[in-house]
Amino acid sequence: MTTCTDHAPRPMSAKAASIALLVVCALAFAGEEEQKAAAPAEPEMVLIPGGTFLMGQTGHADFSPQHEVTISPFYMDKHEVTNASYQEFCEATGRRLPEFWGMEEYRSGPGYPDHPVVGVSWIDANAYAAWRGARLPTEAEWEYAARGGLAGKNYSHGDDLDSTLYAPGGWTGDGAPSAVCSYPPNGYGLCDMTKNVLEWVNDFYGREYYAGAPELDPTGPGYGKFHVCRGGGWHTGPYCSRVYIRTALQNNWVDFNVGFRCAKYAGTSAALRMEKTIEEKGIVRALEEYWDMKKADLGEYYFAEFEFNDLGYRLVEKEMLTEAIEVFRLNTEAYPHSFNAWDSLGEAYRKRGNTRLAIENYERSLEENPLNAGGRKMLLELRGEEEEE
Repeated sequence: MTTCTDHAPRPMSAKAASIALLVVCALAFAGEEEQKAAAPAEPEMVLIPGGTFLMGQTGHADFSPQHEVTISPFYMDKHEVTNASYQEFCEATGRRLPEFWGMEEYRSGPGYPDHPVVGVSWIDANAYAAWRGARLPTEAEWEYAARGGLAGKNYSHGDDLDSTLYAPGGWTGDGAPSAVCSYPPNGYGLCDMTKNVLEWVNDFYGREYYAGAPELDPTGPGYGKFHVCRGGGWHTGPYCSRVYIRTALQNNWVDFNVGFRCAKYAGTSAALRMEKTIEEKGIVRALEEYWDMKKADLGEYYFAEFEFNDLGYRLVEKEMLTEAIEVFRLNTEAYPHSFNAWDSLGEAYRKRGNTRLAIENYERSLEENPLNAGGRKMLLELRGEEEEE
């Protein structure tokens, strides 16, 4: 567990600590079932304009080097997901209620419908976002949004932690989460981006990631042991509440100081548009259209790695292997550090019977993620086949 340490964390209950160390075994099918459940009420989202900013801070910690990042327009929840919204999700999907549900000291439970939900893991937060037809924001999106258009400041409203602008809760344990939007929003109209609770984001944590991060819409490392949390909470000290500070926890960890909010892409899905063109006009025209979309204004189209990966596998299922390979190749070009993109391309070449190219791509996948056990197993099989030939 990686945490910012300008305060002494309050000990968790024995029950909470044990929950935090458990792996939720039923998740493999639960996400699918949750998305099929009744549609939720849509919380208010704010359109965050695209732009370029300096992410991180100069220094020797994991938030350096400071580097320029361009973010495409996207939507983000105006405030953290509330107890009421999360309870609706649990009732609709049969998911268990948060660990601290009913505990007044954390303002958790039905008695505090407008307070941020806490005691949810990254796994829980990701499942809720999928149920809503949304996603967790990337780390870069979160910091860009938290700054609210202010360059080089420590907090969402400036360089000082003013108690009239942020929930005062205190890291000595005297406070508690506040109702969402109890304090003025930042320059982008977002509440509680500096205080109230920390927030899960989508990215895996990589201490050295900033040194080689992409300039456009970075999505974090391709794998890791922890997921990132951002922001400061009611139980977080002033320094660790700065907008560039990074915290990371195991994806099944729950904490009374951690909640989340959701995001959505703006614009049109490039993958879905490309799929329609493949069906109607073929792969050559679809590739031309892809590069046309790449030249469009920022935010007109979004190029989500997982959508292109899913498209590629839909084409594989239709035995359209040439088309699938071209789609997977686009993904490796757009996300060269994604082991999954290289793994998928290797799988498509394997199905087409091109052992040499399959091996090359599985090898690249393992370079990006040496822990890719499935890729390693497939590589051993392919090398055996190559020797037999």
